[in-house]
Amino acid sequence: MGIVRVSGRRWRLAADGEDGTAQSETAQLTEGETLSFGILADPQLGALKQNKEWTEELDRLRQGIAEIRQQNPAFIIVLGDLVQAFPSNEAERPQRELETKDLREALQSLSGDIPVLIVSGNHDLGNAPTREHLEEFQRDWGNDYYALDLGLCRGVVLNSSLFFNPSNAPEEAEAQFEWLKEQLDEAQAEGKRVLLFMHHAFFWSNWDESEDLGLLRIEPLNLDCPKSHFHIPKPQRDRLRDLIRNSTVSYSFHGHLHDNVVLHGSDPFIEQVVTSAIGYPLGAAPAGFRMVHVTATGEVQHRFVALSEGTSPRYGFARS
Repeated sequence: MGIVRVSGRRWRLAADGEDGTAQSETAQLTEGETLSFGILADPQLGALKQNKEWTEELDRLRQGIAEIRQQNPAFIIVLGDLVQAFPSNEAERPQRELETKDLREALQSLSGDIPVLIVSGNHDLGNAPTREHLEEFQRDWGNDYYALDLGLCRGVVLNSSLFFNPSNAPEEAEAQFEWLKEQLDEAQAEGKRVLLFMHHAFFWSNWDESEDLGLLRIEPLNLDCPKSHFHIPKPQRDRLRDLIRNSTVSYSFHGHLHDNVVLHGSDPFIEQVVTSAIGYPLGAAPAGFRMVHVTATGEVQHRFVALSEGTSPRYGFARS
């Protein structure tokens, strides 16, 4: 199967012999069955050596795909930051094209018959996405937001860069918000638990946190980065919070932080799950992936799996 280009804002985990389009019959879990899928975050080819080469990131991506396949997943979902070079940097356009080519070949050739779903990140669209960059992503990868049917759960993939900074594409950002509201209303009416998938996390510690959270020291890059770069700004976060408060959302899965963090938000309750980068881990957690299991009754379990010995170095991440 390989990379899935989602269209029509919906992908269904199809019954055997179907193609996963919005028209095909959704595969249903029977009593005692569990649907399992793998999460990869931030392959970000080119990050380690600033677009000069990306052998290490590519090796870890290949290793991650191989180890996920051993778990017999129904699909793999990649939570954004596919490559390092930004779309707005014309000087790096040749590197971006090569990084994308290598990433696509790895995902396509190594996944076998397992579908691979793509989520957009800030390196894929820019920190303030433009309409042109949204269109480029859609041409390359398909819809930037869409729904997944997962038995008694509904997955909702979101373009979190439009929440982070909608200033260059306000109409597209508003369209996504209205679509999200429709998805949450439908899931609630159907009695389905909702799992969100998006690159940026909602918060560092809680829904109410401010924008001024200080700096994050990224030792390998000799860089101090505002912590606010790693969460949704409060005005947009509050608006999303109001939606989620009146919904059946219970889990959200993220990348972006390059670390492995699970937090519980209250009012509304949500389990926010951030998975360490497969390409360039920066925290206490090594490179790895996450396995998620959804039962026939809609219960959700997940666990982080570090890559096998020798393939998952830690690079160092200082929290302040």
